[in-house]
Amino acid sequence: MDWISVKDRLPDNFHEVIIATDDSRVKSAMHMVDGKWNTFLNVTHWMEYPEAPEVVVSDEEEPIKKRGRKSKV
Repeated sequence: MDWISVKDRLPDNFHEVIIATDDSRVKSAMHMVDGKWNTFLNVTHWMEYPEAPEVVVSDEEEPIKKRGRKSKV
């Protein structure tokens, strides 16, 4: 994935992406509307989130136990 300049194109409205700022910060932010972001930082570039890695659980591993109350069925 490559960085996209906000001068070239903006993400869809209300879409969360990874941003780069004019002071070299990299973080996530949401593009609101018309070049406005949910951050006070000056956004210069953005990119989509990468696909999450596939998690494979082997038979030897214990299943993850859920926390909290047992649900009533």
